[in-house]
This record gives sequence, structure tokens and C-alpha cells, in this order.
Amino acid sequence: MATLLAVLVESKFVAATLTTQFTAVAPQTIIGACTISNGTAGAVTITAHIVPSGDTAVAANTLISARSISPGATDPCPELTGQVLLPGDFISTQAGAASSLTLRISGRTT
Repeated sequence: MATLLAVLVESKFVAATLTTQFTAVAPQTIIGACTISNGTAGAVTITAHIVPSGDTAVAANTLISARSISPGATDPCPELTGQVLLPGDFISTQAGAASSLTLRISGRTT
């Protein structure tokens, strides 16, 4: 089975409401890198979930919980790097303020 490098989430603003960013369809998707950047003048929080297929974003699948990203800072999200998603699993995020944080996720699929 071939391994393909992929951009899972193109650079985009994170919504202030819980939003699905990526849903796995390949037999396996492995997150290689995730960055969240704050281009605003104030700190903004981020929450991220990896949700098993058929489930919903809840405390039990939260990997990043209301982490504050400083103004002008970028967070490499080590909690997400290396995580494996199976078909139907998805990444869901929520920012403390709309249009404040920029998200990008890349990885590989098999």
C-alpha cells in the first residue's frame, strides 16, 4: 500500500464554534505537523479534539483544552503530531475568538 504525503487542512481561520476540520477516509491518516498561529494583538484560546468515527467532540477526546496562544505566537501542537486517524475519525477545533487563529495540518495517508 502506498504512502502519500497530504495537506489535511489548508491554512484557514479557526471558527469560534466547534467545527470539523478534517475527516479521514483513507485506511490510515497520520498527522505529521499541525501549526496554530495567532496574528492578533491579544491571546486567544484553542481547543482541539480527535473524535472517533460515529462519536462527537467531548471531554474524553479532547487533546488540547483551551490552550492560550500568545499574540504573534505559533503553537506546534505536539499533542496532535503522530496521531493516527482511521476512516470516519475527525479533527474538530474551536477558537476563543473567530478569525484570530490560523490552522494548518499536514500528514500522510496509507
